[in-house]
Amino acid sequence: MAINLEYFNRCSEIERVFNKHADEYFEFHRKAVDQLSELKMKVYSSVVSVSIKNGDESYEAIEKDLREVFDVDVIQKFTSYSRYNPIVWMKRYSKHLVYFRNEDRRKKARFKELLKDLDRLERGLISIKLRKRGKQQLERLIGLKHKIQNLLKLNLDFADTSGFLDVLPGIFFEGWKMDKTNFLSLLSLNRDLHYWDGPKNETMDYIAALPEAIDYKTFQDAIFIQRIEHDQDCYLFNIYMDDMRKALDQNKELSGKMFEKFQETFGPIPTYTAAVDEFGEVISLEYNKPNLQVIEGAK
Repeated sequence: MAINLEYFNRCSEIERVFNKHADEYFEFHRKAVDQLSELKMKVYSSVVSVSIKNGDESYEAIEKDLREVFDVDVIQKFTSYSRYNPIVWMKRYSKHLVYFRNEDRRKKARFKELLKDLDRLERGLISIKLRKRGKQQLERLIGLKHKIQNLLKLNLDFADTSGFLDVLPGIFFEGWKMDKTNFLSLLSLNRDLHYWDGPKNETMDYIAALPEAIDYKTFQDAIFIQRIEHDQDCYLFNIYMDDMRKALDQNKELSGKMFEKFQETFGPIPTYTAAVDEFGEVISLEYNKPNLQVIEGAK
């Protein structure tokens, strides 16, 4: 009976902690979804405003569809609208997304610890002979586990920036070019003389050689190929990466071919097989032995 009471008290304590923080988490998640959804609409509304106020001829072909989503009449009353505004909204959205993802991870860590405690209690209860009350405790414990598991399934996966790449080139319609100074003002630059692993950082040399007027091809090269943004604040680079990850997730054959090309270009790199829990968190890594090939005539 004493053992059952100990398990009962501990389960009650876990349930109390869960109830205390669950409502807080649900409110946080609702707030995150609302704010990110609103900011994403600001991005797309800004793109539409650029199109309307800067004479994009393609706008007329889809005006009817746009009116179903955006307040076109209000946009048309603007005296002007800067082509830089969509990128400003993308930056704001990205900063909020990073904040909410970090908070989501931090808050869920508490619930995962509670789940581990319940797993230990469950194993303990199963290992002993239970009477009616003990079996009721076990059912209660399993029900609490399901509540926590359902909470942990909530996520912010819908909130990525991959869709922004579909509209980003549209800012440059009709051959418009971005002023170099304005372009750089939108970025956090990596001004370190060397990268963390030793090589010289040539970012500032690359920037010095940039033309004063930036077209989309130059913009894309600077952001995605040269990676002139700082690693800790590279929201535009992440837009390209989110789109690439989405494409690779949808096409496993393409993913494999890209990895083979990378190995061919840069040489063999270590790979690992990751084991994840039911919530997608990595719990262990196992080194994959290289696929060595015998080359005829080699000594």
